[in-house]
Amino acid sequence: MHLCTCTDTVADCSRNHGTLLFVPKLPTAITFLNFSYNDVQAITNDNFFLNVTSITGLELSFNKLANINTQAFGLVSGLTALYLHGNKLQKFPDTCNGGVSIFPRLQVLELSQNNIQSPSGLDVLT
Repeated sequence: MHLCTCTDTVADCSRNHGTLLFVPKLPTAITFLNFSYNDVQAITNDNFFLNVTSITGLELSFNKLANINTQAFGLVSGLTALYLHGNKLQKFPDTCNGGVSIFPRLQVLELSQNNIQSPSGLDVLT
């Protein structure tokens, strides 16, 4: 069982294929979390990222994600890179919270290989 491997500022919690459905407590020095290939279908808990609030990079690719609660991203508002490719998203999660982008520092957003028809909600990221 793989679960997570940490090296310097990177936590690799990928490829657990359904055995890891939450972000575990990680060292405070972690700035990039790879949480891909975990068969996560939805992030509905506001506290999903509670253990990694200081990360700047987040990899959630190839997780079968179809639903993401925008409030969960409030805990990781310092993200500069967000990778969501290879999921089942039909729309990008509402990125506004009271008219203000919840991703004020985001520089990289990867959404390819999803089912997104129109990029509504992405205009606040520019």
